[in-house]
Parts: sequence; structure tokens; C-alpha cells
Amino acid sequence: MTFRAALAAVAFASATSCATTGVSTTGALPVAAHATAAAPVATGPAIPADLHGEPLALLPTGPAMWARVDVARARTSGHWPTLIALLHREASTELRDMERDLGFDPLATAEMLALGLYVAPGATVSTEHAVWPLIYVRARVDRAAILAAARTNARTDDPLTERSSGAFRYVSNRQRAYAFPADDVVLMFDPALLHRVMAQLDGTARSSVVTDARFERLWHEIGGAQGAVRVAADLASMRATRAVSETAQDPSAALTQAVAWGDVPGELNLRIAGLSGTDEGAARVVSAVDEVRHDLLGRWEIRLLGLGRLFQQGVTAVHEGRVLRVQVHADDSEVRRVTTIVNILRAVSL
Repeated sequence: MTFRAALAAVAFASATSCATTGVSTTGALPVAAHATAAAPVATGPAIPADLHGEPLALLPTGPAMWARVDVARARTSGHWPTLIALLHREASTELRDMERDLGFDPLATAEMLALGLYVAPGATVSTEHAVWPLIYVRARVDRAAILAAARTNARTDDPLTERSSGAFRYVSNRQRAYAFPADDVVLMFDPALLHRVMAQLDGTARSSVVTDARFERLWHEIGGAQGAVRVAADLASMRATRAVSETAQDPSAALTQAVAWGDVPGELNLRIAGLSGTDEGAARVVSAVDEVRHDLLGRWEIRLLGLGRLFQQGVTAVHEGRVLRVQVHADDSEVRRVTTIVNILRAVSL
């Protein structure tokens, strides 16, 4: 996805999505090689995970990217039907893949969704299965339907098998594992993450995404992690395995980390913070945002729909040294008009 497409998809089409923009222009290292702040060390007996509490506490620490979507909260927005239709259009392949693997559409039925992508230690662009996914879904789970879909998708020489490790029961083949720790919770993950998932569930893991401090500085820049949608990405790690799609000319290629949160109960609020490898890289991203904003201000569709205020004042981008911030704020009527202009722009570009 190019920078312009990513900006359009994030700012206008998907408050339920993340800006997966950018990466370091310096040498990228696997996620395990990046310095992280030490997580607090818990003492006392292990406490099993709260399966209905904070879903990020169930994700092992150190993912290259994580996302948390309070789907039940997002679904209360009057804009949800339009936004979800745009999201399906902009990210149809990814959503179809997730629906195929889970056997249902989590954005249509789930209450809570969390995703972590983990880079295999030592992985490079040529490593097969370099990225290990872990998906948490809280929903009305039909275990039989999920496993039926999984068996349909499995290769004939790699069937799914019921397995157990101690008291932990799961179903897996070489590609995917499924666990149902509660009647309304399903975990889908790469089998390479099995022991890490087990440690999160039984409480023997004393750290998680919640205690992972790599992104604290960036979250502070945008008022903390809040909103129905939250995303954080170690973009340098993702680029090391080509988990992000961009070109060398893409201004966002200067970024090494990015975080974002979004909410659209009536008005739309989107905040993005990014860390660049250089001051100049951050300035290029801000200039690119301003270029897109000014370009949109010059379009007759924008003027006709009365969206001048939004693109003059509602979209801002600034940088201080290597850190940049992008903010989008649209009131309820502007959100409705923006979704209309997105459809118009898409039709014009076809």
C-alpha cells in the first residue's frame, strides 16, 4: 500500500484500521534484537489470565505489530455500516483471509478482537513463515463451525489434529492452531507460539503487550492508548520480512515505529504518532501529509461538499525532531460527507 493510499484508507475509510506506514531507513533487525524496556517482574504464585479482561494481556510481549479493536463499541457508531463497507473494500484480501481461517466474520459478530504479529527470531525476507500471527476473538463462538472451516482449508497432507499439552487442549496442524479457553473466546495462532500462548493463559508469563514499553513515548505523544481501535507497530522489524508494502520513494519509509488510535462514535478522532530514523525523515512525512491535504483542498468535490474546514483545520501534521504527530478530527456531518467523497474519489480514479 502506498503512502497516499494508506493515508486515505486510514483517515477516511477505516477508523477500525491502523496506519501501517513506514520503516527505518537504517538497517532493520529482527524484533528480538530491538532494545525494549524491562517489564515489571511479578512475584508470588501464577494467576491464570482473565479471558474476558484486557485482551492485550493475553498477547505475549514483543510483537512486531499489535492491534486491539473494541468491536462492540465501534459497532454502536451510526457510521459503522459505511465505515465497515469501506474497510472491506480497502482491505478485502486481509479480511477474507481472516474470515476464512476463523470460519466467521469477526467484525460482524465479535465483541473484542486483538491481533499480534511476531517475527521469527533471525527471520529475513527469504524466511518462510517469518511472521507468526496470534488472534484473540471474543464472540458467540461456534467451535464446530470454526473447526469445520479450518479442516476445509487444511491441506490433505497436513490435517488438523486434537492435541493437548498438560491441561491445555488445542487443535492444530503445521500451519495453524486453535484453542477455545472459554465458551466465547477463540485463539488462533501459529503453532510456533504454543508455549508462549500457554504461558500467557496460565499466568506463568509475567509480561505481555500491556507491559511492553517500546511504544510508551509515542503513546504519550497522542494522549495515551485509548479509543475503540488501537494499533502499534515496530515497522523496522516488519520491513525486515517485507510484512509491510512500500517503495523506497514512499515518505513513510523513514519511520521505524508508529502507533495510532481511533474512535468514531459520532465525530471522528484519529491520532497517529511515528518515530523516524532522522529529523529529515519525519519532516518528509509531514510534508507528504500536507501535500495530500492541500491537494484535496483544491478538488471541486471537497468544495462542493463543504469540507474546507476539515482539511484546513481538522487534519494537522507536525514533527519535533524525529517524532511526528498526525491528527484528524471531523464532526458528525463531516464524517458523513467524507464517506461520500471517498466513494466519489474512488469512482473518479477507476
